[in-house]
Amino acid sequence: MCSAEKTLLNNLRSSGNVADVDFECSDTSILVRVTFMGVLSMNDLDSVVSVLKRVFTGYKLSNISISSPSFIDVFIEFEKVGGRR
Repeated sequence: MCSAEKTLLNNLRSSGNVADVDFECSDTSILVRVTFMGVLSMNDLDSVVSVLKRVFTGYKLSNISISSPSFIDVFIEFEKVGGRR
């Protein structure tokens, strides 16, 4: 479903301190996990979210959570506009 989005967002891996980008896609939502190396600034987070919002135009941002075991993982969920959970 989101192969075009995967191609575009793989470019995030080469910017800043982004180590990895993973996706889980369903009919109604997309969950993006962005793994950062080192320090995560609010500017880094804002930049990534801005790129994602431009790519997923048919979706709205519904949730962001941050986890930091050894790397900083940011989980960003987009829900399809007009979609049901």
